[in-house]
Order: sequence, then structure tokens, then C-alpha cells
Amino acid sequence: MNRLPTILNSGITCALIFILVTITFPNFSVQAAPPPLIETPVASKLTCNTGRSVQVSGTAVVNVSPDRVLIQLGVQSNATTPNKVETANTKTINRVIRSLKALGIDEKNIVTDWYVIDPIYDDYDPLTIEGYRINNIIAITLRDITTLVSAKSYLTK
Repeated sequence: MNRLPTILNSGITCALIFILVTITFPNFSVQAAPPPLIETPVASKLTCNTGRSVQVSGTAVVNVSPDRVLIQLGVQSNATTPNKVETANTKTINRVIRSLKALGIDEKNIVTDWYVIDPIYDDYDPLTIEGYRINNIIAITLRDITTLVSAKSYLTK
């Protein structure tokens, strides 16, 4: 049992010495030294040199034989009422479609591309409507180029 007072006295002595050193040297502190900076290949890749750049451009040309033709045909009609202009335009566009079918163009390859009804105003009074205009454009897709040659000769007659 004689050892317990000796251990206590040693602990108290160490604590007093620590307090005395802390009071005597108030700015004294122990810090771990930072690890030394080692240049590694990974660390050097993380920095970016903005003075360098890479610019790439290219051009390609591909020449192929055409395998499809897209033709747009339009009919413009004018009349005094919307019903009259629609009747006139429908009659004319149906004649065009019948002529295309007579050339052997399949109906699924003839579609309406654009259909617009516009009022026609008096030149001196923008609130007075004098009549109506329809622009009707159909698109024809030809997958056989030789049909284009026969269509051209038929339409230019």
C-alpha cells in the first residue's frame, strides 16, 4: 500500500510541472508538422494549363446517286367567299392529283404540304375584306427517278 501515495505524488508532480510550463510559455504549443509535398504524376495532372488549347475541324463529302425525289406543286385560287375559293381550289388540285396518278404515282406518295386561307383586303381600307385566297401545296415523293423524266415530259406538254 505504500505504492499508492508514491504514484499519486508522481502524478501531482507531473501535473504541476505541466501547469508551470504552460504559464511560463503561454505561446508554446505543439503542432504536428505538415507532411512534405511530394510531386506525383497524379498531382501534376490536376493543374490545368489554360494557355494551351486544341482545335479540330473537319469536312467530309459523300457523293451518292439520288434514290428519291421530292416535288412540291401548288395551286393558288381567289374568290369572293370562303366557300367559292375552296370549291375552285379543290377542283384544280384534284385535277393535278389525277394527272399525277395517271403518270403512275401512287396515292400514298402524294400529300398536302401546306394549305393556307388568307383574306384579301381592300387597298385603302384594311378592315374591308374583298375576297379570299387559298394557297394549297402538295408534296410528291418519287422513289423511282425514271418517273421524274416521264413526268417532266408530260407536264411540259
